[in-house]
Amino acid sequence: MIERLTPQTLHLCLEGGRLFFEEARHPGGFVPDVFLKTFGGMLDSGQGIVLASFDTQGDKKTITGALGGVLAPNPFNGWLMAIEMFWFMLPAYRGRSDALRLFSAFEDWAAEVNAKMISMIHLTQLQPKKLGALYERWGYSPIEVNYLKTL
Repeated sequence: MIERLTPQTLHLCLEGGRLFFEEARHPGGFVPDVFLKTFGGMLDSGQGIVLASFDTQGDKKTITGALGGVLAPNPFNGWLMAIEMFWFMLPAYRGRSDALRLFSAFEDWAAEVNAKMISMIHLTQLQPKKLGALYERWGYSPIEVNYLKTL
Protein backbone atom coordinates (compact mmCIF):
# COMPACT_ATOMS: atom_id res chain seq x y z
CA MET A 1 0.00 0.00 0.00
CA ILE A 2 1.33 3.47 -0.96
CA GLU A 3 0.43 6.55 1.08
CA ARG A 4 1.29 10.19 0.79
CA LEU A 5 2.81 11.36 4.07
CA THR A 6 1.96 14.64 5.78
CA PRO A 7 4.10 16.77 8.10
CA GLN A 8 2.37 14.93 10.96
CA THR A 9 3.24 11.45 9.62
CA LEU A 10 6.69 12.30 8.21
CA HIS A 11 8.35 10.87 11.33
CA LEU A 12 7.55 7.41 9.94
CA CYS A 13 10.54 7.86 7.57
CA LEU A 14 13.10 8.55 10.27
CA GLU A 15 14.34 5.01 10.90
CA GLY A 16 14.52 4.24 7.18
CA GLY A 17 16.39 7.50 6.57
CA ARG A 18 18.88 6.70 9.29
CA LEU A 19 19.44 3.20 7.91
CA PHE A 20 19.76 4.46 4.34
CA PHE A 21 22.35 7.12 5.17
CA GLU A 22 24.28 4.61 7.27
CA GLU A 23 24.31 2.09 4.42
CA ALA A 24 25.16 4.71 1.79
CA ARG A 25 27.83 6.36 3.95
CA HIS A 26 26.49 9.65 2.61
CA PRO A 27 28.57 12.66 3.72
CA GLY A 28 26.93 14.73 6.41
CA GLY A 29 24.76 11.89 7.62
CA PHE A 30 21.10 12.10 8.49
CA VAL A 31 19.80 14.66 11.00
CA PRO A 32 16.18 13.78 11.85
CA ASP A 33 15.18 17.24 13.13
CA VAL A 34 16.50 18.91 9.97
CA PHE A 35 14.73 16.34 7.79
CA LEU A 36 11.41 16.87 9.59
CA LYS A 37 11.65 20.66 9.45
CA THR A 38 12.80 20.85 5.83
CA PHE A 39 10.51 18.26 4.29
CA GLY A 40 7.64 19.24 6.59
CA GLY A 41 7.87 22.79 5.23
CA MET A 42 7.96 21.55 1.64
CA LEU A 43 4.93 19.35 2.26
CA ASP A 44 3.04 22.25 3.85
CA SER A 45 3.82 24.55 0.92
CA GLY A 46 2.94 21.98 -1.75
CA GLN A 47 6.52 22.08 -3.09
CA GLY A 48 7.34 18.54 -2.05
CA ILE A 49 6.00 15.07 -1.60
CA VAL A 50 6.92 12.03 0.46
CA LEU A 51 5.36 8.75 -0.56
CA ALA A 52 5.66 5.70 1.66
CA SER A 53 5.00 2.03 1.11
CA PHE A 54 3.57 -0.06 3.89
CA ASP A 55 3.19 -3.73 4.67
CA THR A 56 -0.06 -4.31 6.53
CA GLN A 57 -0.61 -7.53 8.42
CA GLY A 58 -3.66 -7.51 10.64
CA ASP A 59 -3.59 -4.37 12.77
CA LYS A 60 0.16 -3.92 12.28
CA LYS A 61 1.33 -1.43 9.66
CA THR A 62 5.06 -1.35 8.87
CA ILE A 63 6.77 1.18 6.60
CA THR A 64 8.81 -0.63 3.95
CA GLY A 65 10.26 2.33 2.06
CA ALA A 66 9.76 5.90 0.95
CA LEU A 67 10.43 8.25 -1.94
CA GLY A 68 10.62 12.01 -1.48
CA GLY A 69 10.88 14.77 -4.01
CA VAL A 70 10.55 18.48 -4.57
CA LEU A 71 9.34 20.80 -7.29
CA ALA A 72 11.61 23.47 -8.71
CA PRO A 73 11.88 25.42 -11.94
CA ASN A 74 14.66 24.35 -14.27
CA PRO A 75 17.04 27.34 -14.10
CA PHE A 76 17.83 27.14 -17.82
CA ASN A 77 14.38 27.01 -19.39
CA GLY A 78 11.86 27.55 -16.57
CA TRP A 79 10.23 24.15 -16.93
CA LEU A 80 8.83 22.77 -13.71
CA MET A 81 10.89 19.78 -12.56
CA ALA A 82 10.05 17.04 -10.08
CA ILE A 83 13.34 16.17 -8.43
CA GLU A 84 13.76 12.97 -6.45
CA MET A 85 15.65 13.69 -3.23
CA PHE A 86 15.61 10.24 -1.67
CA TRP A 87 14.30 6.77 -2.36
CA PHE A 88 14.91 3.95 0.06
CA MET A 89 13.58 0.51 0.69
CA LEU A 90 14.30 -1.42 3.84
CA PRO A 91 16.62 -4.34 2.96
CA ALA A 92 13.97 -6.99 3.72
CA TYR A 93 11.64 -5.38 1.13
CA ARG A 94 14.07 -4.82 -1.74
CA GLY A 95 13.38 -6.63 -4.98
CA ARG A 96 9.63 -6.53 -4.45
CA SER A 97 7.02 -4.47 -6.23
CA ASP A 98 6.83 -1.83 -3.45
CA ALA A 99 9.78 0.09 -4.89
CA LEU A 100 8.24 0.21 -8.36
CA ARG A 101 4.89 1.32 -6.94
CA LEU A 102 6.66 4.21 -5.18
CA PHE A 103 8.44 5.12 -8.41
CA SER A 104 5.19 5.01 -10.39
CA ALA A 105 3.34 7.08 -7.76
CA PHE A 106 6.11 9.71 -7.92
CA GLU A 107 5.75 9.91 -11.70
CA ASP A 108 1.96 10.20 -11.30
CA TRP A 109 2.39 13.07 -8.83
CA ALA A 110 4.80 14.83 -11.20
CA ALA A 111 2.21 14.63 -13.98
CA GLU A 112 -0.56 15.86 -11.62
CA VAL A 113 1.42 18.99 -10.72
CA ASN A 114 2.26 19.61 -14.39
CA ALA A 115 5.99 19.02 -14.12
CA LYS A 116 7.64 18.83 -17.54
CA MET A 117 10.69 16.90 -16.33
CA ILE A 118 11.54 14.34 -13.67
CA SER A 119 15.06 14.03 -12.30
CA MET A 120 15.97 10.73 -10.64
CA ILE A 121 19.28 10.03 -8.92
CA HIS A 122 21.17 7.12 -7.47
CA LEU A 123 24.19 6.95 -5.24
CA THR A 124 27.17 5.39 -6.97
CA GLN A 125 27.82 2.92 -4.15
CA LEU A 126 24.25 1.56 -4.06
CA GLN A 127 23.26 -0.60 -7.04
CA PRO A 128 24.16 1.91 -9.80
CA LYS A 129 23.89 -0.57 -12.67
CA LYS A 130 20.58 -1.99 -11.49
CA LEU A 131 19.04 1.45 -10.92
CA GLY A 132 20.49 2.85 -14.16
CA ALA A 133 18.95 -0.02 -16.11
CA LEU A 134 15.61 0.51 -14.33
CA TYR A 135 15.57 4.22 -15.13
CA GLU A 136 16.40 3.58 -18.77
CA ARG A 137 13.63 0.94 -19.03
CA TRP A 138 11.20 3.59 -17.78
CA GLY A 139 12.31 6.10 -20.45
CA TYR A 140 14.95 8.11 -18.57
CA SER A 141 18.29 9.12 -20.08
CA PRO A 142 21.52 9.58 -18.14
CA ILE A 143 22.44 13.26 -18.25
CA GLU A 144 25.22 13.98 -15.78
CA VAL A 145 27.37 12.66 -12.98
CA ASN A 146 27.37 14.65 -9.77
CA TYR A 147 30.50 14.95 -7.63
CA LEU A 148 30.44 15.96 -3.97
CA LYS A 149 33.18 17.28 -1.72
CA THR A 150 32.63 17.86 1.98
CA LEU A 151 34.29 21.04 3.25
